[in-house]
Amino acid sequence: MTSDYEAQIPADTVMTLEEGIALKERTATLEDASRWRWMGNYADAVTAAAVANQNPPQGAGEAVFSVNNSGQIATWLFF
Repeated sequence: MTSDYEAQIPADTVMTLEEGIALKERTATLEDASRWRWMGNYADAVTAAAVANQNPPQGAGEAVFSVNNSGQIATWLFF
């Protein structure tokens, strides 16, 4: 099942660092249990990693980055 915040993240849109940080801040305050969360696509690995390092920072094994066919960095974080 897709949560409300995940439904608002278009899978074909590249997110900015500011948008990613704002998304992580909103979702970090959700009261559901820690789980994998779709965090969107980013133009480069540096931006995706910067989002992962925002509070709460991801630890080992808590971030998955994948380069898709259009060169975007698809990002999932566990928190």
